[in-house]
Amino acid sequence: MREPPVRQAVHVVVIEVTRSICAWAQPSVDGDALGRQDPVGDRRSWRGEAHGFDQLSARGLLDQGRIAGNRQRRRTLPFRRRDTGYGEGLAVMTGTNDGAGYDLVTFGEAMVRLCPPGFGRVEAATMLEMLPGGAELNTAVGVARLGATATGPLNTGRTSLRTAWVSRLPRNPLGRYLENKAREHGVDTSHMVWDDRPDARCGTYFLEEGAAPRASSVIYDRANSACALLSPDEVDWAPIIHGARYFLVTGITPALSAGCLQATRDAMSAARDAGAKVIFDPNFRSKLWTFDRARETYLSLAPLVDIMSCSIEGLHGFYGLAGDTPLEAARAGHDRFGWQAVIMTTRVDQGMWRNRVGATVVAIDGTGAAHAYTDRERDVEIVDRLGAGDAFLSGLLYGLFTGDPAHPGWARATALGGAAGALKHSIRGDFPILTAAEVEAAVETTAMRVQR
Repeated sequence: MREPPVRQAVHVVVIEVTRSICAWAQPSVDGDALGRQDPVGDRRSWRGEAHGFDQLSARGLLDQGRIAGNRQRRRTLPFRRRDTGYGEGLAVMTGTNDGAGYDLVTFGEAMVRLCPPGFGRVEAATMLEMLPGGAELNTAVGVARLGATATGPLNTGRTSLRTAWVSRLPRNPLGRYLENKAREHGVDTSHMVWDDRPDARCGTYFLEEGAAPRASSVIYDRANSACALLSPDEVDWAPIIHGARYFLVTGITPALSAGCLQATRDAMSAARDAGAKVIFDPNFRSKLWTFDRARETYLSLAPLVDIMSCSIEGLHGFYGLAGDTPLEAARAGHDRFGWQAVIMTTRVDQGMWRNRVGATVVAIDGTGAAHAYTDRERDVEIVDRLGAGDAFLSGLLYGLFTGDPAHPGWARATALGGAAGALKHSIRGDFPILTAAEVEAAVETTAMRVQR
């Protein structure tokens, strides 16, 4: 019996939607984190079962190359089972797996940022802008994006940079929101720990943006969040960090709880054992703990650090290092703790929404000699200053990933970091939504012109 025309039309629509989803999900052949033709890349999850589509049929369509615009990229798609936050056992598209480790692994809490528009006050708000943010995640996003848009060869042997973010999230819409935002930019979240408690919480913070003479302010709502309740035995660090080149954690993570402190210590130790360079930023938050408690913790973790990201004031106050200049303080840090480099940004306030920013890196070579690299200062008009330090670190790491790994190009890395940090001030939200070409152009550009 012939189907009515309306039903036939519905079937055609379903087929076309299925093909569109298959085309959307297909990664590039080289497994780029973002993909030059596919801006989201090879770490999207395939949730065909949830939408009633047959995965094998979709896979067959891809293998036969019948999806418009993707014939040149067809191949057999790798699937594996992973917990995505939507439930156990969903199939996830993972891209090419060549057995190599991550270029960067980060560990820390991300939160949902809520902000009244137009410099509004929270107590009078009728709407809130919702954005993701977290120091470690911000950096992972920045590195993934710069690697995926690299304008030249990377020293990783691949065409992209692999980053992973480890955290603990509630299995609810807010937790999935944060994971999805990370994966949108090519960050691997396959090592996420999920909190299945019905009352599991996602950390949030409210940002009130001020204008002189009223300063901006932050209201945290993160007590007993899923990440804060992390148990150290929930993460097996050795296989995650095996083969990784860098590991990043900030002082925010150990401030959340005793469990997070122990997990931080375990992760840093595992990274050192695996040969990864450990990056630590104190990122002191007075609303999380006292200065004395923070100082005690930072000192206990200092011998596990390879690259310290800290201001000259922090080097004096938290670590008791002598020296009036970054070079002198960094040399003292090397002598006392064995640090290989100290990186820092500088900021001169010229008003609430206008600053002058710069960056300095001091690296210790194999002979123990210290070398200082200073990026030129830039005047920035501030759209959003949150995440600027994370963007600086992203640019710096990108510079190290594009030079000779045996002889790090700290001068170029410092310039790229300074450019990325400055550019981030012009971007709304915590994430550094930048491309490598933009950052590299900003290294040389001194005047602004409309890009045509």
